[in-house]
Amino acid sequence: MTECDGATMMVSHILSELQVPHHRMSGMVHCRETGAVVVPHCWVKLHDDEGHRWIIDYRLRLWLGDRSDIPHGIFQPNQSFAYEGEEMPPIVLHEALILAFTTPMKLPQ
Repeated sequence: MTECDGATMMVSHILSELQVPHHRMSGMVHCRETGAVVVPHCWVKLHDDEGHRWIIDYRLRLWLGDRSDIPHGIFQPNQSFAYEGEEMPPIVLHEALILAFTTPMKLPQ
């Protein structure tokens, strides 16, 4: 399991391979209802052909709890969570690193 930076790197790499324009972001997320802040945090943002904004974030629940009201996956931004950050440079991951991130580890018994 990766944290937000690793998950964001893998998503960005896959989107780049598919030639999908996107931005790899780093900054903070603020929950307006509870005041909780997650910093540092990484995510991907993109726009579709119809001008809709999307966020890809698979790790916010790691820090704020595994609840359905916490954004997870691919979603449109909402009023409850403010994402603020700066774009990070594009990244290309070596295939061996992707396998290391995604292959389950088998622990000795």
